[in-house]
Amino acid sequence: MRLASYNVENLFQRPKALNGETWSEGKEVLKQHADLNAILGKATYSTTDKTNIITLMKALGLEKSDDGKFVVVRQNHGHLVKRGKKGLEVVADGRSDWIGWLDLEVEEVNEVATQNTARVIGDVAPDVLGIIEAENRPALVRFSKNILQPIGGEGFGHIMLIDGNDERGIVQPQPADCSLGVDHGRRRTQIQSELDRRIGARRANCRQRRASERRDRHDLL
Repeated sequence: MRLASYNVENLFQRPKALNGETWSEGKEVLKQHADLNAILGKATYSTTDKTNIITLMKALGLEKSDDGKFVVVRQNHGHLVKRGKKGLEVVADGRSDWIGWLDLEVEEVNEVATQNTARVIGDVAPDVLGIIEAENRPALVRFSKNILQPIGGEGFGHIMLIDGNDERGIVQPQPADCSLGVDHGRRRTQIQSELDRRIGARRANCRQRRASERRDRHDLL
């Protein structure tokens, strides 16, 4: 049996900040996005926090609109900011004053890049493939049927997905932390998630969970 894993970083849509030719192109955007998220999560916004919110929103192209080139502000209930003659102003005094979040703008992944991903998987020809950072199960089904098989890959007859809880916000919409395809007549009997496993009083982080999964990988088949 051949086992493989592949971080596809989304198959069909990818955040614009992650879709450049090099990592450095979107690095600063991701840092600003993370810094702004950290401030917005505070229970109370101090004067300094509000100044930093405005500075970061301007840097992300959100001074005049909730829709920036790389980041979108969702204000579903209440308001974080208002835009008037005086410019951008933070009107929320804390997290409870508004309901919303930041999204990373996404765009279609280059078709050739997706086909090359399929070619790599086809060349490896794994019996079981663990996919990391896939959008959702339907995307995996489409990829197997419409991309992998037409270029000569066998495709996967069984596709399962475990949703992730990555809090870094670097991939939107929320991707699969790990998905599993099983084929060649072998039947999947169990998939075990470690998302809620705790080490002491803390929830196990991504690396600790995967180390646990490697120890227990015989339970997956």
